[in-house]
Amino acid sequence: EGTSQTLTMMMFAIASISLLVGGIGIMNIMLVSVTERTREIGVRMAVGAKRRHILAQFLIEAMTLSLVGGLLGIVLGILGARATTVVAGWPTIISAESVVVAFLFSLAVGLFFGLYPAQKAARRTGSGSAKALSTTAAANTAAADATARRAKAGAQSAARRSRRQARRRPSMEGVTFLL
Repeated sequence: EGTSQTLTMMMFAIASISLLVGGIGIMNIMLVSVTERTREIGVRMAVGAKRRHILAQFLIEAMTLSLVGGLLGIVLGILGARATTVVAGWPTIISAESVVVAFLFSLAVGLFFGLYPAQKAARRTGSGSAKALSTTAAANTAAADATARRAKAGAQSAARRSRRQARRRPSMEGVTFLL
């Protein structure tokens, strides 16, 4: 009984550290996502999204990421328990309650560690997003202007070639043919 309790405490410690590391990883991924998606956040706010909509979007993304990791962990845990039973001959019992608790903990980790990035996304002002949009619009306008200038120059060049060719052709005026 003492060995079983020690083993349980050791597994609890390992699981806690794993959840903490996984949560920090989720938070970092979501912070990078918020930074890279400034333009998207600005567009959503410009078309009427409220801060709570942005908050909900990023929280759902963090919880989804965490749940996928949790499901993967549950499947690998079940496979590991089965492998332990087969290889070492140790009987393993996986209760439905432990699977539900693991699933709920992964959900809670996603919610807890996704809250800060989601709040950061919701607090983004439209100014940074508008600046990114105006920079993009200015670049698009400059590219369109350059394309128009190239098209105009090409048309002028074609007209000059046509005039030169017309000057080179001999005139047939005053030439009579003897048949």
